[in-house]
Amino acid sequence: MNKPPFNSKGGGVGHNIRFTTWNVRGLGGQIKRSRVFSHLKSLSSDIMFLQETHLHTCDHSRLRKQWVGQVFHSSFNSKSRGTAILIHKRVMFLAEQVLSDPEGRFVIVSGILFQTPVVLVNVYAPNWDNPTFMYMLFSKIPNLDTHHLIFGGDLNCVIDNNLDKSTSVIFLSKSIDFFIETNKSETVSSSLLWETFKAFIRGRIISFSAHLAKTRKYRQQELIRSILEVDGQYSSDPKPDLKLKRSKVTN
Repeated sequence: MNKPPFNSKGGGVGHNIRFTTWNVRGLGGQIKRSRVFSHLKSLSSDIMFLQETHLHTCDHSRLRKQWVGQVFHSSFNSKSRGTAILIHKRVMFLAEQVLSDPEGRFVIVSGILFQTPVVLVNVYAPNWDNPTFMYMLFSKIPNLDTHHLIFGGDLNCVIDNNLDKSTSVIFLSKSIDFFIETNKSETVSSSLLWETFKAFIRGRIISFSAHLAKTRKYRQQELIRSILEVDGQYSSDPKPDLKLKRSKVTN
């Protein structure tokens, strides 16, 4: 995902900085890595947050391209996790503090970006319900009282149901990850994998849509039942608290 430019002002001069965050799902292969970097370059990205790099610590030297000035990373193994923050060589950034997660879930870099103090946070959150991870992550972010926070990554979950309604996007993302991890093999051709995937994801979408419709219908029925119950009570005994209760139910 390409983010709008961030304006950093220092010494009276403004700098528009373009951020990109991308779950690359593995950078171990040379062809895949070349395609990813070619696309990043075409986006004119200045600071890049990459998730699921799937690289060992010693392999992150592969991310140092001619136009990449600085690389900060965390690693787990060559099959999962891993995060990296890449900074273009044209970007003036002085790192002050680096926190690299040994589990490969996040990398946090505090420093000066064109004379503006910032904290860069790149996270690949667990793909299961684990609210303690977020609390732990936020507790580790330094200098929030003096630095601008720039947060990117793949959260893999809804932190607040009232703020994040993208459950369908999360469902599809997890379904795609599951299919690829289960079916991708050197013995299976790309064309066969693609045709199988289309049938799989079509079925998952139909199933998910049916589930949403069923859930919506159940909630409507429960709402009608509650309204009728309150109306019945109010008709036999019109108390003010029953009127207030009906108002809360309908709202």
